[in-house]
Parts: sequence; C-alpha cells; structure tokens
Amino acid sequence: MQNKDGRLLLLVIIFLILLLSFMSCTKKDEMDSSEKTAPPTLEQKGNTITKDAATSYVALTHLNNFTDQLEKGYFSRAATSGPGTGEFVGKGFEFAKGACANIDEKWVMIRGWRSYALGCSRQLLRSDWCARLKEDHSVKYTLHFLSWTSGPDGPVQQCIGDCEKNNNKTAYIRGRVK
Repeated sequence: MQNKDGRLLLLVIIFLILLLSFMSCTKKDEMDSSEKTAPPTLEQKGNTITKDAATSYVALTHLNNFTDQLEKGYFSRAATSGPGTGEFVGKGFEFAKGACANIDEKWVMIRGWRSYALGCSRQLLRSDWCARLKEDHSVKYTLHFLSWTSGPDGPVQQCIGDCEKNNNKTAYIRGRVK
C-alpha cells in the first residue's frame, strides 16, 4: 500500500513540475512577444540617443532637455509657449519636406531646403522630413514624427498625433540615410 501511495505522490509531483515549467515557458513567450510588439518608449531606449544608430526612436522630454544631440548639430523643440513647445529646429541641419529617399537633386534645387525652423506641429505631422548636415551634405536623416505636444506640462498640455502610444511626448523616428 505504501509503495502505491509513494508512486502516486511521485506522479503528482512530476505532473506539478511539468505543469509549472509549461506555464513559465508560456508566460515567458507571452512576455517576449509583447516586448516585440510594444511601441518604443524613452525608458526602453534609455536617456542617451546613440549617434551611430541607423534608426532611433526619440522622445523629447525634460530628461534630454528637449534636444536630440547628434553628429555636429542637434534637433530640438524650442520652448516658446510652455516647457519644450513651439518650433522644431535643427542646429547645423537644413530641412526638406519628405523622406530623404524621395527627394531628388532637381527638387532640392527648385524648392530649396526649408528654413532653420520647421514651424508648428500640424506641419510637422503632415509629412516626413529630410534633414541634411550643413557641413556635410552627404549626412542625411529622415524624421518621421509620431506625436507633438504643446502648452505647459500637466493636464492642460495638448497633444496631436499618436499621443497615447508615445506617453504624450513629442516623439519621432530618426533614420540615417546611407
């Protein structure tokens, strides 16, 4: 009788171990898949933007002084009507409307590069922007804006674009064009 009880107990223990290991694998797979599909956030990428990264998610916040420092210049959100609001500027960069891959030299010669400041958020979110380094025209970045905030921090702050996925921050994808 004891031998039968011992085997039964051993089978129950083995069953529980298998069940727990299966559940932990399933839970880990769920976590891995949610990490892959979750939108990028500043916390996931860290506070430092790597200058050699081909593509980077950038959120302009108090943590980085609303500035994305790279190459021999930076991209920044000018603070005019509240913390970090106003125009988007590129110190050391020139801008053209559209992704860099879609801008040919003829278009650039006819239309010219945009001025130092791109203007309001509604203009920014209507199109990708191509930014080229003033000192070296071969260095180009495509900026794809996801969301834009304006006004003081807090409940009165306005946001347009894909705000919820970007924690109600000014955010864009910056891609280096090679």
